[in-house]
Amino acid sequence: MLSYTINLGCMNLLESKSKILFIVSGLVLFIIAVYRASTLSMTHDESSSILRLLHENNFTHLFSDKEWLTANNHWLNTLSFQIFYQVFGMNELALRMGSVLMMPIYTYAIYFIFKKMDVDFYIQILGVGLLMTNAILLDYFSLARGYAMSITFMLTAICFALKYLENQDNKILLGFAVSLLLSTMSIFSNIIFFFVFSGALGIILLRSKKLTKSFFIILLGVFVLMVILTYIPLQTLSKAEEFKWGTNTLMESFQSYFTSFVHHQKYLFSPDVLIGIFMTIILMAVVSSFMHFFQNSNTLKEQFFIFIGLSFTIFMFGMIFAKIVLKANYPIDRKCLIYLPFIGLLITLYADLYLNKSLKIILGILIGGFLIVHSYHSINKNSTWEWWYDTYTKELVAELENRTSDAPLKVNSHWMFHPTLDFYNHFFYKDKLILSPYSKDLTVDESIDYYIIFKGDFEPFKEKYEIISEQLNSQVLIKKK
Repeated sequence: MLSYTINLGCMNLLESKSKILFIVSGLVLFIIAVYRASTLSMTHDESSSILRLLHENNFTHLFSDKEWLTANNHWLNTLSFQIFYQVFGMNELALRMGSVLMMPIYTYAIYFIFKKMDVDFYIQILGVGLLMTNAILLDYFSLARGYAMSITFMLTAICFALKYLENQDNKILLGFAVSLLLSTMSIFSNIIFFFVFSGALGIILLRSKKLTKSFFIILLGVFVLMVILTYIPLQTLSKAEEFKWGTNTLMESFQSYFTSFVHHQKYLFSPDVLIGIFMTIILMAVVSSFMHFFQNSNTLKEQFFIFIGLSFTIFMFGMIFAKIVLKANYPIDRKCLIYLPFIGLLITLYADLYLNKSLKIILGILIGGFLIVHSYHSINKNSTWEWWYDTYTKELVAELENRTSDAPLKVNSHWMFHPTLDFYNHFFYKDKLILSPYSKDLTVDESIDYYIIFKGDFEPFKEKYEIISEQLNSQVLIKKK
């Protein structure tokens, strides 16, 4: 009785500390996401999507091949900014609200997994560092793009898979399938994860002789719906070679992931050494998950560990197959952050299963604490990783608007700034500026009063124009002399 009371007290203490950890970290990251979503200049891709799609019928687009010349319509995100615009009007936070609201769901999903798996508190600190504090991940939750939704619904699908391993309830399986559908509707290329996670789950159920007809019926039904909704967009985007954006080798893809993770910070080890360390740990974790598979391990924690290891392996072979057969490229830059749930969960579960208490404390405090501190130094409240060039476009448009008198100003820009310049001019300043059409050819036109360009492009303009404003990202505003 005394032993039971002590164990119960320890469990309650662990759960309390865990709740505090996730409430504090989740709240801090949510506040950061709200602040950045409210203050960051709109980015190139956001502006392009909103200018083209804000008042369009997003549902009919799914069945029109003319609407999918680029992959810039992240469908569920588009639906989100259309709805929140109608509710809150035209402001940056409203347009980005769909992504911002994913942050609490994402945080709870990680908490749910760790609680269900009874992960050691110090390993939870490590997990928070790996799964929640990536600086580019915070870009996802601060911008009106589909990445936050895609990775959040991917994680909720993993949560439903965990629940289904514990209890083969058809409602749970439906939640699993619908989560994967929502992830796919956020980023169409995420359709691969329907096969990845369903395959891994099916293999584990087959191994434990729990595979049922309802498993196939429910997944097939949701998959048919997924095909109906995504067939035309996927086919059209594939013909336009939109899915070939990436890198040629899997190693370069992982290097891109870890480079974004380090985020320009310099530490004791070189980036290549850090990549080597992480890749070794990931490989050990995957091998360990397969050892559990062949040893017929049946505890929920071991089965879930096997599920993550199997999913990661199927995903890797799927990408290799797509590269060889379909000539697709591996993800790079912001897209390679799709590895994050796999890597974070593999490392935390591996550490929790195999390390003794002393090593868990050391790893949690030193590595987990380091990752959290690293995130603090990596997060830029004024800029994003991928769209750094638009950091000051909002300010420059405001400066141009202040310079407008009775006669409207004629303005042009480098093509990278043009969508955001057009966005603010159209929605915030009612087209007070006469903006030249979008073009990737930047030429000197003396009828233009102002240009927004990179400083490196100023040479052809210096005879007729002068720099009146220069930003830290080499963005300059030039005026006709």
